[in-house]
Amino acid sequence: MKRLSLVAVALLASACSAIPNAGPVVQGPRVDVLRNDGYVRVIARPPIAKMTPDALVRGFLAASASVADGDETARLYLTADASRAWNPQKLTVVYDAAALTVVVDRGDSVRITAPKIGSIDARRRYTTADAGSTMSDDLKLEKVDGEWRIASAPQALYLGEGDVARSFRAYPVFFYNSDFSRLVPEYVLLPIGGGSLATQLMKAMLGGPNTVYGNAIRSAIPNGTQLAFRLVSVEGVTASVSLAPSVLETTPKQRDDMVGQIVWTLSSLTDVAIVRVLVDGQPFVVPSGRATHMLADYPELDPAYAAAQPGLVYVRGQRVLDYAGNERVLVSSGDPMSAAALSRDRTLEAVILKARKLLYISTDGRALQPVAAGRDLAKPQFTADNRLWFVDREADGGLRTWDANSGVLQVQTGLPPGARILDYAIAPDQTRIALIVNDGAATTLRLGVIDTAADGRRVLALMRVEQRLTAITSVTWSAMNQLVVLGSAGAVALQPIQVTLPTGAVSVLGGPANAVSLSAAVGQPIVVGDQAGQLWEYDGGRWTASVLGNAPNYII
Repeated sequence: MKRLSLVAVALLASACSAIPNAGPVVQGPRVDVLRNDGYVRVIARPPIAKMTPDALVRGFLAASASVADGDETARLYLTADASRAWNPQKLTVVYDAAALTVVVDRGDSVRITAPKIGSIDARRRYTTADAGSTMSDDLKLEKVDGEWRIASAPQALYLGEGDVARSFRAYPVFFYNSDFSRLVPEYVLLPIGGGSLATQLMKAMLGGPNTVYGNAIRSAIPNGTQLAFRLVSVEGVTASVSLAPSVLETTPKQRDDMVGQIVWTLSSLTDVAIVRVLVDGQPFVVPSGRATHMLADYPELDPAYAAAQPGLVYVRGQRVLDYAGNERVLVSSGDPMSAAALSRDRTLEAVILKARKLLYISTDGRALQPVAAGRDLAKPQFTADNRLWFVDREADGGLRTWDANSGVLQVQTGLPPGARILDYAIAPDQTRIALIVNDGAATTLRLGVIDTAADGRRVLALMRVEQRLTAITSVTWSAMNQLVVLGSAGAVALQPIQVTLPTGAVSVLGGPANAVSLSAAVGQPIVVGDQAGQLWEYDGGRWTASVLGNAPNYII
């Protein structure tokens, strides 16, 4: 069965505006709506006679929101010169439509202003704006045949957050980590009804990963590779990709990597199960000799990277237990523990004890070796290479790693002096990492990638994930495109909140009061610990009290 996490995810609709889709037909709205293809399609309406400058600009913004129908109608609001100069594909600015202001100055100048939520670049990659950012533009108007028209169009497409949620879906484009051992998703937003999804995904892949990742994220497809035909055809469940002959100048290993990357990317579409890669009309030769390919042919590339034996540990006083309630005695000193972790191969165990000031490693379930001391140690987590990650929340640059060969190394994050990492979570692909960062002014959720090719470890390209949460204390991954945090907006108590990538759309999961810790894993229930020492499990849309304990921690 294809992983649900790889299916295109619907963005959560904003509450900033609502488009009616039922009731009687009435005269007067700027847009009409039709139910089609599982979403609300906005049909752009052209300008009408005698529109005021305010109405003209608002009509232009409404017509621009008809993404699936192109921009022809929106261009009717522009002068001929402005229409020729307008390039809405260059950048999309996402704003809070409920807070939009339109101010007319002397009739021929209009300023539009609204809180900025994020932006979508020409490659369809989404970037969250910093909290407090604004969208502002001055539009010049002039009369054309007695009617107002916009003479200076913005060099961007302006969409309300609800327009993006309604008209776009997020899809993963897969690239490799630095050593080509694992695929890593980079999500793009594609317009519904905007043409062949398979073609758009292939073009996004051929464009390569975001350059801010350096060599931490790489493509197996050589730079400059083009499609031999403009479109990727999909017949039945088979997608056919025709590449230019330049890809023949590659090694067998590179060819295999290329095909694996293509297969995983196109298989994120629900109607694609088989992929054919062609050059000059002939199958692209790979070491296996296969002419068609499926996900099952490349299981080793699975970005979800689920453990062969999923497991969860938690603490209860002076003991560490697995989720079945079987004790794992890690220490006999009688010291209370605050957190624990278990390696993927179950050969290493880590515990933090003595009021979060000492970290120990055990290789036999009994004897403890001291690893590090700190002021507020938290969140031990093993990656698949048996490297232990942990954080000292009271220290600048507090993210660190340990392994048996190198000992303790500080992870370079590029955060400014004084910024503190409160929590972190490594993604199932073992390359992306989420950080909760307090810079003295605000606490934010950020996403970066781990550069494993660097000496030691570096985290690159930290970018903000969302801008609505005012308090965040813990983070974990529940799916390839979803984080769960303990957070709040305003004065509301901390509670589990789901954050969906790439837009950072949030959804409150409810859950126990006074939650203090949480953990999740792909295909596993979310587990939360409260102040009373009770673990709660979330699966199937409801919370259930489980065992007594705290600090749950899944194997990743």
